[in-house]
Amino acid sequence: MIFVVNPALEFKKLSEVTLEEAYGTYGIYVLWHGKAKTRPSYIGQGDVLKRFSSHVDSKMSWPLKGYIAIVGGQSRKMNKKQAELAEAILLDCADLIDKWPNGNTNIGHWHLVERTLERYNTIRIYLKGYNPFLPPDASVEWDSKKLIQIENTYDYSSFPWKKRHQRTVEYRRI
Repeated sequence: MIFVVNPALEFKKLSEVTLEEAYGTYGIYVLWHGKAKTRPSYIGQGDVLKRFSSHVDSKMSWPLKGYIAIVGGQSRKMNKKQAELAEAILLDCADLIDKWPNGNTNIGHWHLVERTLERYNTIRIYLKGYNPFLPPDASVEWDSKKLIQIENTYDYSSFPWKKRHQRTVEYRRI
């Protein structure tokens, strides 16, 4: 069986998301502070406006830019679980392509990925919009959907980025 995060995560630039779109929604966000050039500053998930306000109050330097992908179409509880799952997988991808955010200290809800893979064997996340691992000022929209697919062996059978290094014993997820 395959678990698919629905709908496809459409990463929009922060400047393109309206208050109405973000209000009361769960999502995944990738923040780039003013001095970040090669890797994001933070990858997170949750109630978008509540979480974003806590990051604005943090020590991130301005201008703060980035991306948001709203998770919707399900119950609030299911939207939260899908956001947690997507965040953990995006953090895992960030580590594989050497784009680990300086502001993240752990892999997120990786236990949820493990439980989902035990039950479904495969997780698929479709991405569209902008590549969240490129600085917002340099990013262009993808011309087609991208697929992240992780198998119960914890290997990616579909991965939209070029892997930069192999897993090591010190790997963050272990």
